[in-house]
Amino acid sequence: MNQDEMDSLSGKLLLAIPTMSDPYFSQTATLLCQHRIEGAMGLVVNQPTRLEMREVFDSLSLQAIEPVARRAAHYGGPVQPETGFLLHDKPLGGLQPEYEIQPGLFLSTSLDSMQCLSQLDDDTRWIFCLGYAGWNEGQLEQELAGDSWIVADTDAEGLFGVAPANILKQAAARSGINLDRLGAASGHA
Repeated sequence: MNQDEMDSLSGKLLLAIPTMSDPYFSQTATLLCQHRIEGAMGLVVNQPTRLEMREVFDSLSLQAIEPVARRAAHYGGPVQPETGFLLHDKPLGGLQPEYEIQPGLFLSTSLDSMQCLSQLDDDTRWIFCLGYAGWNEGQLEQELAGDSWIVADTDAEGLFGVAPANILKQAAARSGINLDRLGAASGHA
């Protein structure tokens, strides 16, 4: 099967089912940034940490303006938790986005992007994640077949226009799913 024959889920949200027991993904909404035959890569987008961006910028020897410095970094997933990923809704400071996940949703990882972010004073919306979620060839498809995830559509508004604590339930609701009812029904015949 080649890439053209595969139904890619890039740009979709993976919503953890309410009964998911994996501590890395319980109650998460994970944006699939790339989904190919060889595997998949995504970022958890609804789990802010206690780490302020100020600390991230300090580690990069960058000075950040106050509104940006006070924002929380997010837990992006268990793989390479020291690596940062920046999701944003438009190009930063005239830089070409490094990767377009879908129209109006970009992923950047460069130091130049972080420099632009540190001084950002416009209406660009963004989420900075530490770490990522990764799946080997066939692994995500196996998890999907095992009903570990709900696949939902999203866009920039669904990620940046919603409080992180509400992304999971709102994305499910937009797909016609009540997670509270689903969790209560799970495991009952």
